[in-house]
Amino acid sequence: MVTPAPQSLVQRIIRIGGYTLGSCLALVGTLGLYFEFVDRKTSHNSVFGYALGGAMAVSGVLILVGLGTRYHGGMWSLCGTVLVSFGIVVGSWSADNYLRSSSISVPIECLLVLAFVGLGCSCLVFGHRRHRRLSLVR
Repeated sequence: MVTPAPQSLVQRIIRIGGYTLGSCLALVGTLGLYFEFVDRKTSHNSVFGYALGGAMAVSGVLILVGLGTRYHGGMWSLCGTVLVSFGIVVGSWSADNYLRSSSISVPIECLLVLAFVGLGCSCLVFGHRRHRRLSLVR
C-alpha cells in the first residue's frame, strides 16, 4: 500500500478550508431544500428555491467527495463547480421570472447561463487535466 506524502501546513489549511466550504454548502443546500419542501404555500410555483438548494447541496457533496478521494483538480475544479452551479441558479431564476411574468429578457439571461456553464465546464476540464498530470507524477 502506498502511503501519501506528508502535507505542509499550507496544504493542511487549504484542505481544512475545503472541508469547511463543502460541509457548509451541503448543509445550507440541504436546509434550503428542506424549507422549500416544507413551506409549499409560498413556493408552489418557484423553481429558483429548489435549484438554489439543490445546486448548493450537490456542489458541497462534490467538493467533499473530491477531497475525500484526494482528487488533484485544485482551484480549477472548485471554480468550475461553483461556476456551473451559478449558471444553473441563474437559469432557474430566469425560468422563474419567465413563469411569473410575461416580460421576455430571455436572450440576455440565456447568454449569461451559457457563459457561466461554458466557463465552468472549461475550468473543470483544466482541473481534470491537472489531476491527471499530478496523478501520473505520484
